Amino acid sequence: MTGCQHIFNGSVALSPVWIIWHFLLGELTMSLIRNTFKRLHYPVDIIAQCVRWYLAYALNLRNLEEMMAESGIAVDHSTLSRWVHRLVPLMIKRYWRSKPAVGRRWRMDETSIKIKGQWSYLYRAVDSGGNTIDFLLTVHRDKKAALRFFKKAMR
Repeated sequence: MTGCQHIFNGSVALSPVWIIWHFLLGELTMSLIRNTFKRLHYPVDIIAQCVRWYLAYALNLRNLEEMMAESGIAVDHSTLSRWVHRLVPLMIKRYWRSKPAVGRRWRMDETSIKIKGQWSYLYRAVDSGGNTIDFLLTVHRDKKAALRFFKKAMR
C-alpha cells in the first residue's frame, strides 16, 4: 500500500498532506517526536522528513528505505512503519486541538467522484469565504455518513 491508505480505514476525514505541512515544518512537531519516542536512534529532522515523504508522495516503505539509503542513512522499513503509525494519529489529534475557529455561517457541498474506477462521495464544509473547513470522502452515500460528517465539522 502506498501513502496513507492503510492509516485511515473506512472514510478519510482529512488530508494528511496538509496536516504534514502544518506540523512537520514547525518546532511543535519536533517536540512531539521527541516526546513520542523515548530513545531516538535517528535525528528528529530525519524522522520528520521520512514521515512527510511517506504521506505526501505515493511511496511505499521499501521505496522510502531505499531513498534514505541513497542519502547515506540506513533505516529499516519496519522502523519507518512504526514512525508513521505512531506519529500520524498524534499529529491529527494535535491538529484538531489547534484548528482555527470557524465562522457562524457555512454550507455543505456534496460531490460524487470516481476514484480508481469506484464512485465515491466527497462531502465538504465550506465557510462564507470559500475556505474548506473539513471534508469527508466515503464510498457510501447514506444518512449515517452525512450526520457523522456534520457532527465532526461542527466541533
